[in-house]
Amino acid sequence: MTYEFKIFKNDPRNSESINSNIIWCITEDDENNLWISTGAGVSKYLRDENKFKNYDLGTGDSKNSSMFIYSDLKGNIWAAFEGEQVRKYNKFNDAWDKQKIVFDSNKVYRNPSLVLSIVEDKNEKLFIGSSKYGLMWFDEKEIVFRQTEFANKDQANDFTIYGTWILNLYPDSSGVLWITTTNGIYKYNSLSNIVKLIKEYQVNRPYIFAPLNSITKDQFGNVWITNDFHGLLKFDGITDKYKRVTITDQRFSNNGKSDIILRRILSDLSGVLWVGSFRKGLIKYDPNKKVFTSYFHEEKNKNSINESSILSLLESKVFPDMVYVGTRGGGLNFFNIQTSNFSTIPIGVLEDEDSGSIRSILEDEDGSLWLGTWGDGLLRMNPQRKIVKRFITDSTNSNSISDNEVRIIRKDSLGNLWIGTYNSGLDYLDVQTNTFKSLRNDDTYPKELINLIKKKSIKTLMKQK
Repeated sequence: MTYEFKIFKNDPRNSESINSNIIWCITEDDENNLWISTGAGVSKYLRDENKFKNYDLGTGDSKNSSMFIYSDLKGNIWAAFEGEQVRKYNKFNDAWDKQKIVFDSNKVYRNPSLVLSIVEDKNEKLFIGSSKYGLMWFDEKEIVFRQTEFANKDQANDFTIYGTWILNLYPDSSGVLWITTTNGIYKYNSLSNIVKLIKEYQVNRPYIFAPLNSITKDQFGNVWITNDFHGLLKFDGITDKYKRVTITDQRFSNNGKSDIILRRILSDLSGVLWVGSFRKGLIKYDPNKKVFTSYFHEEKNKNSINESSILSLLESKVFPDMVYVGTRGGGLNFFNIQTSNFSTIPIGVLEDEDSGSIRSILEDEDGSLWLGTWGDGLLRMNPQRKIVKRFITDSTNSNSISDNEVRIIRKDSLGNLWIGTYNSGLDYLDVQTNTFKSLRNDDTYPKELINLIKKKSIKTLMKQK
């Protein structure tokens, strides 16, 4: 089977091309159109017309970059921009309404202006985590974002102080909002308007992108949080009670800094936790047996993982007890949970300076894989784990993939793939027609394909109803 790609990248001569090759975030609306936050604002991909609608927000500088885009439970589209702008899409006039932000103007704010998280709680109340103004909520009556004034402000943390950036927001089933920051973990009750500290970190040099948060909930409803070099915390359900789960041979300095840097956490269907680390391999934790197993590269063990820096994890839904592990410098491994053995899956490194890095993994319903590499393009692997197609940039072929560095792969509701690249924007793969075209001035899909997409969109909407 041959697959071809559709590349979408900015063409200055074509006003209907995507407005930037820098892709930050993607969401899909109720009509199956895609909204893309880019380095130049927002682009909307109109499926039926096979073109982009671009929105010039008129800032005229780098602050036009949209860092985050979000579709709420009511179907509204929100976008956050550099410079602390938050806008809501107005579908009646096809424009973006700038949202007013109300904050204490008597204070001095020294943090950078970024919105790194937008969430809703169970009551559909919208919150944003602002690195400059702290926790803000949307007042639907006044149509403004307001700086949260905590009822216990004398005891509450000030999220606007330099170095205390909000990095992640997580609404739990009770309506409480979890707030992870550079200096700790907090919980906010919007009914009582009280925020309280759950866990404090000691931070010597605050850096907004250093402490990577990852939050997951296991099959028993317990919340687990990893935070870079601050270790692994397990909460008793969604209560305030927690304990630090120390990994075997893990050591902490006097200021609480771990020698194992934790990046990502995954809870599989059996309740086992998998933690990807930086240079310490893949870590498995069985919460029932309370046993850690570390999997790292061993030179003399052919059944060990072939590289200890983990970039991506995926539990197979097709092959029971199999976990795919993407590494930095070791390509793709798959782990057999029953035998505790790793197998290296050859990918044939061509240009990757790290000798094979898998940044993203997507599994199809038949067990086939799509692999995003860091220099060797996009790889298609059959269920027998053999590379059947490699898509790499070819300057002489306008139908080749736009960039060999693939950051993210997502499948939309129609079964097509959207690929976010590092240097060249957004690529699109139509898996029904297996056709790939570059979007140019005179480039359009054939009428038959437009009709096909319309039919599939109608079928999708009927299923949703």
